[in-house]
Amino acid sequence: NIKKFINYVPTLTDITQEQKDHVIARAQKIHKMIEDEPKSRGWNRRAKVGTKKRWYKIVHSMDGERGAD
Repeated sequence: NIKKFINYVPTLTDITQEQKDHVIARAQKIHKMIEDEPKSRGWNRRAKVGTKKRWYKIVHSMDGERGAD
């Protein structure tokens, strides 16, 4: 999602190029920090499986309805 955000920033029209560059630099720094952090075994397993298998629990709302899948 950070990569998508970084690609989206240049399309913004309400901020200056300098502001865009600043936002992109910060987002890239955050992305690098996340990537450089050691990952747990669980994280690595989920990364291998990807979106093929649900790895999270469905949360039900207070009225008993299921959340969005």
